[in-house]
Amino acid sequence: MEFIIHRVNKIKELKNISSNYGCEIDIRTDGSKLILNHDPFIKGDNFIDYLDEYKNGTLVLNIKESGIEDLVLEEVKKRDIKSYFLLDVEFPFPISCPNFLANFRQLSPEIFDNFEIIKSTF
Repeated sequence: MEFIIHRVNKIKELKNISSNYGCEIDIRTDGSKLILNHDPFIKGDNFIDYLDEYKNGTLVLNIKESGIEDLVLEEVKKRDIKSYFLLDVEFPFPISCPNFLANFRQLSPEIFDNFEIIKSTF
């Protein structure tokens, strides 16, 4: 079993967490920058700087704004972070993602519950 620490949105907090634990972060934009903050309209640490410091377990990427998923995934993959998944992703991203079936494990299980409901209505 792996423990995930909730809402570790600051690099300073990340540095105080054992690398044995995973972290959940909240990602949104501030202009053209990706930042970490649970609440809108508040400044936060830079997402890219955070990833550069990340040496922990599973990274749970809580997407707070629709449309940033591809940018988030691009930055995570650049840093070769292997254990991660997206949380709170809105439709249509899961089904419009080019590698949806190949990368389905990087999406929260709640996506698949919703996807099954949609699929069964057709």
